[in-house]
Amino acid sequence: MCNICGNDPCLTRCPNFHQKYNYLCCYCGGGILSGQDYLRNSEGQYIHRDCIPCTDYLIDWLGYRVETMDEEDYKDENY
Repeated sequence: MCNICGNDPCLTRCPNFHQKYNYLCCYCGGGILSGQDYLRNSEGQYIHRDCIPCTDYLIDWLGYRVETMDEEDYKDENY
């Protein structure tokens, strides 16, 4: 268990967190990690699917697509 955030594994905002991510969620501020579902809006903002308080039907109706982050989405300069 981390002595700063008290979690195992660490929260993405913890200074001891060392997992790779390229995009931050515009709602919670956490990194969008490999395997996590997310959406990207027309302004280039990213958000975790779990941070959106609505149904998948509404997401589809608005024309957005839920995607899953994978290792190929990471950029080398952010490691």
